[in-house]
Amino acid sequence: MQRRQGCLVVAGLIAACGPDDRADAEHERICGQPGPVQILALEDDRRLRVVHQLEDWEVDDRRLLWIGDAGEDEVEETWFPRVDASELWSVGPCGESPERIGPEFSFLRRDFHFEPPLACREETGEIFALDPSGSHEPNVVAYAPDCRFDSTPWGFITLETEDDVFGSVVLQAFPEDPWRQTATRQVLLQDVRIATKTAPHTVPNFHEVLAVMPDDIFAITAADELIRFSLLDGSTTIEATNAREFDVSPDLRWLVWQDLAVTNDDPEWPEGAIALRDLEAGTTTPLVDSALAYTSLPFRFIDRGVMRLQLGGLYSAPERVYALPPALPPALPSASPSPSYVELPPARELWAMTDDGGWIVTGPGTDGPIEWFDRDLTRSRLLFDGDGSMLVQDGRIEVLENVACCISQDYGRVSGRLWSLSPDR
Repeated sequence: MQRRQGCLVVAGLIAACGPDDRADAEHERICGQPGPVQILALEDDRRLRVVHQLEDWEVDDRRLLWIGDAGEDEVEETWFPRVDASELWSVGPCGESPERIGPEFSFLRRDFHFEPPLACREETGEIFALDPSGSHEPNVVAYAPDCRFDSTPWGFITLETEDDVFGSVVLQAFPEDPWRQTATRQVLLQDVRIATKTAPHTVPNFHEVLAVMPDDIFAITAADELIRFSLLDGSTTIEATNAREFDVSPDLRWLVWQDLAVTNDDPEWPEGAIALRDLEAGTTTPLVDSALAYTSLPFRFIDRGVMRLQLGGLYSAPERVYALPPALPPALPSASPSPSYVELPPARELWAMTDDGGWIVTGPGTDGPIEWFDRDLTRSRLLFDGDGSMLVQDGRIEVLENVACCISQDYGRVSGRLWSLSPDR
């Protein structure tokens, strides 16, 4: 386990665990030997659950490694063994001067708006700034219940719950000295929903009713108004009324939401009227009666000008793909979007889009077959008649064929032949 895990860490960082001469040469240049290097010595009998390295693998020429052990009572068949204990380590590029950092943390991450790496403890909600060099002890810079927080240029945004229905949106401005100070706290919005008003489709999750953008916060008030709060000037705009839940496109052009009125008799998946608002033009267009909760990431392909909506739960109905109109020049009058759409058959979904405007369509998750369609779905071509994990990049499609999965202590990994496909043939 120790040797395998050491190889895994190095392989993920400098690709030195395969027969690649260039990788071996680079590894030898950095670490003085071509083969894998153990960067942290661990006990042979440890039941490792995860070894995670911070996304930016080098922080001040040091690596941050979060190591989690599986609980002693976990059985071999457990798909998701829990992390019973964890450690955070800072090491040099090749394992030099290992240092254990601070107490036990629930997770760590880099933040785009805050320079030091961050770690959090779920049981206390403490957010720590970390110094990989070891010059400073971890310092609490903010607090977030259950470690749920977003980051903006203005500071950390957290949600403080008042009960099972309402909460307050709080801004915690970044401290000037992350090694000695803690963020100041300012309540921005009170009595906003932390869960959907009618029966939720999943465990209540405030991301259904709260969206934090760099300069704006979208939330649903106790009066069921979908509002936009500006972090720039503190102004509030009502974008919709009688809102159940919503989603906002990353470019802040589009807002899609579901009305409170229920149009079906399924308490787990309440459907209602879904509308689309063009935040630039200020126009609203009715779309369809469905449950917004059916769709994961409706704006996943917004950079290609489309939005997706599932018309039934668990892929039981078609997926509708809307072509959103481009932004109007300032000189032209505003107009209703009235987007056109096409529908994919049930149990099929848009998975990727090629540079030539083609669609890669597959089944849910890693289910096949994998097909190529042109934009209006008039022409199609079978690319892969099987199941596998897919990656689309540089004009090609790579599929790792699924022949083994859900293996004890290895859930989520697959093994099999790697296929390289081209949508052009």
